[in-house]
Amino acid sequence: MWPCRGKEGELTLDPDGNRYVGTNFALPHRDYTFSDSYDTVGRLKILTLWLPLCDVEPDSGCMFVVPKEFDPNNQRDDISQHMLVQHTGWLAGKSFLGFPVAAARALAPVKAGTIMGWAGNTIHWGGQCHRRCADNPRASIAWVFRRADAVQLADVEQGLGYEEVKNLTLQQRLNLIQSSMDYFKHWSTPRAESSY
Repeated sequence: MWPCRGKEGELTLDPDGNRYVGTNFALPHRDYTFSDSYDTVGRLKILTLWLPLCDVEPDSGCMFVVPKEFDPNNQRDDISQHMLVQHTGWLAGKSFLGFPVAAARALAPVKAGTIMGWAGNTIHWGGQCHRRCADNPRASIAWVFRRADAVQLADVEQGLGYEEVKNLTLQQRLNLIQSSMDYFKHWSTPRAESSY
């Protein structure tokens, strides 16, 4: 587990030169489209849960979200701005943020162990750790829960049902954890290789 370390403006690299480790997803983004996240009657299909492992303040690298009532493109899969962080505007050669960041809400302050969640199409991003919080940078874990009929990533096997999970052996559970860690390896490489 690598916390969100580094002074403002510095790009933190891990020993292997991975630029994501120890930093954050600092640009506003959606993980999924509206139609990926909700079914045709408005029921949620994809839910992200975020769990800070330490107390989090607005300056220690907290998460930010834009509530859907302030997001005019929340349900607009039909326009490119739905998923684009930035776009070229009317001023030639200039880029503009495509999301209403002024409407953002900090998910802080919160105590370690507080679980927070949002729909898959919610605009969100991780804040940068201010140098005054360098001794207690944010460390967190996130999960994505999908309904069985939700979109699956092309290179990920179909999800497991309750009965399948209930009957997994310890070795199978460890293999699934390792597989998940391998899938996200490009974002955060574990400090030590583990074998199960």
